[in-house]
Amino acid sequence: MNTKKAWLSSYFYKSSNEVGVYFRTQYDQEGREVRNSLLEHEEAIKLELTENLSWWDWDARASCGISMDCHDIFDLKNRESLKKFFSNKLNLYVNVFRPRMKSVGL
Repeated sequence: MNTKKAWLSSYFYKSSNEVGVYFRTQYDQEGREVRNSLLEHEEAIKLELTENLSWWDWDARASCGISMDCHDIFDLKNRESLKKFFSNKLNLYVNVFRPRMKSVGL
């Protein structure tokens, strides 16, 4: 199975004053295979991320993530809170998804 069909990413969305972290699978046959292989873990993943979810779309493309409002992502006064957000959330998402991906042979 192609693990390049699933990814964890972070983003800065200046026009919406938002930053975030998300997991997603590609919307094609191989991406659906990755999603399907994680289905048995869906409830456990959701439970572990409950307080760290802004959206959950597991039906179409196995997408979930968390976002945080940030009025000015380039303002130095926001830098520490952004670094803390990304450090904590990226680490959490890696710790939730990595063992499950490995357990299904990805």
